Amino acid sequence: EPSHAAVDPRPEQRRMPRVDDLAWVLIDDQRSICSLWLEFMRQHHGVDLIVLCSPTEIASAPGILYETVANTTRVVVCVMDEHFADRDLSTLELRQRTGVELRDRFFALPKLRDYILSGRIHLVSASASDVHDPRLHSTIGKHGATSKMIDII
Repeated sequence: EPSHAAVDPRPEQRRMPRVDDLAWVLIDDQRSICSLWLEFMRQHHGVDLIVLCSPTEIASAPGILYETVANTTRVVVCVMDEHFADRDLSTLELRQRTGVELRDRFFALPKLRDYILSGRIHLVSASASDVHDPRLHSTIGKHGATSKMIDII
């Protein structure tokens, strides 16, 4: 039987989160890019972000991202490059990786995958590469985002 209840025609009114309502993680192996992001977020939003820049830090990203989410009630935005070096933690050798490979590692861990699928973690690509990965919440491009930061700073 059809419902005759009144339907509110207005779209749901939701407040967009402010930058400082979120927790931020940046994964990029270019120290200059990391410094620009860090400075921009501090100066313009009063936000400290977790920066994973060294190959060892990037190799540890799944654990660091998990700990970040487990220790906050905020949504975590993980901004990542699509090409970087990390370190094989068993042999300590450097290796070239892609964002797709890192996201594969995230999704291989059930608790981290659950955080991503539930919206507790938003994955964002900040790369000059053209990326088509349905697991990404957004792509912002490296040049555009970095240029904007340089202009503002």
